[in-house]
Amino acid sequence: MTEANQNPALPAEGRYYKYYALGLLVVVYVFNFIDRSILSILNQPIKDELQVSDTAMGFLGGIAFATFYTFVGIPLARLADRGVRRNILAVCLALWSNDCSQRVGI
Repeated sequence: MTEANQNPALPAEGRYYKYYALGLLVVVYVFNFIDRSILSILNQPIKDELQVSDTAMGFLGGIAFATFYTFVGIPLARLADRGVRRNILAVCLALWSNDCSQRVGI
């Protein structure tokens, strides 16, 4: 049975909300993926500008990235299990967007 058949009183807008939310999350994920890929795309110009070694650039893109995501991801996952996921996503997206806008100088 579809969702509309289970609850015929559900307004038409409510039927498509889950697709809207999924589409929004896909767009956020695409921008997140692009943001993570920029470092590897611009690896050589960054290395030349900052005059750092291949080891330092590898550390920045590998170990540092994985460590940060591990130590931030675990508490966020625990918070998502206990809190309101919508609010957690909104705060994380706002922090990420603010970080991205500061990096490009907006």
